[in-house]
Amino acid sequence: MASRRKAQILKALLATAVFLGLCGIAYSLWRSPGTGQYRIESQLDVVYKVINSKEVKGDAYWPRVRSLASHEARPQFPAVLVVHGGSWQRRAGDMEGISRALAESGFFVFNAQYRFAPEFPFPSAVEDVADAIEWLRKNERGYPVDTSRISAWGYSAGSELILMAGLKPEAKLHAIVAGGTPADFMAWPESPIIPVYVGKTIKEAPELWRAASPVNHVQKNSPPVFLYHGSRDDFVEPEQMHKMKRALEERMIPVESFEDPLWGHAGTYLFSKESEVRGIRFLRTRLGLEN
Repeated sequence: MASRRKAQILKALLATAVFLGLCGIAYSLWRSPGTGQYRIESQLDVVYKVINSKEVKGDAYWPRVRSLASHEARPQFPAVLVVHGGSWQRRAGDMEGISRALAESGFFVFNAQYRFAPEFPFPSAVEDVADAIEWLRKNERGYPVDTSRISAWGYSAGSELILMAGLKPEAKLHAIVAGGTPADFMAWPESPIIPVYVGKTIKEAPELWRAASPVNHVQKNSPPVFLYHGSRDDFVEPEQMHKMKRALEERMIPVESFEDPLWGHAGTYLFSKESEVRGIRFLRTRLGLEN
């Protein structure tokens, strides 16, 4: 029975990855272009980290501004670090759509990749995300970034990573948007995915599974968080969002949540326009950009 269950989970994981890949083009076509305030500039495959000769890259997007007179200061935009999902093993869903939507809404966006398990188990990817935050803050390339105002947005495995890196007060994030969050690994003792990510089974290292669970990393000075999830998500159950929300509320961290009744895990990422709108509004409000 255990082997059959594992085969079913692996089959579901593969189907989800294929679905995300096939629907990426559909999402780009579905999403209305140019709906935000700005047109955008972009620079792809930007190296933000080199470790043991391995380059770790991301894609940058920022609002295009009109030509400036010689006396005018170049505008600086608040930044959002965007982190993709893929079970910590691949880039399933490239987050290009949300990155462009954020840039159109007045943000500098860095859509970061990270090292994958099993070659690089936990906490390698968390370290990469933390380094991406620092790379933004240093802004050695001179991008139009307000380095004092950095937030983050992740989905699925990406939301686990950004919460792990960004809930720490020393990350100095203004706000976090996290969708489809696997918040408490202890809820999935038979998962075939988590052992690949953390490098050990729950029986071998229960403390490591707890250490990789965002619910255990909320601190009194963690940044405000917006959580969203699909009600029909049977891959990462909605209860995971509720657990994360309770953990934030227990530490009195400002938190908002939205559960989309229409979609499951992949569908929420691809098609939940309401989640996107609410997440962007949350970031703009927290940064004092809303009227």
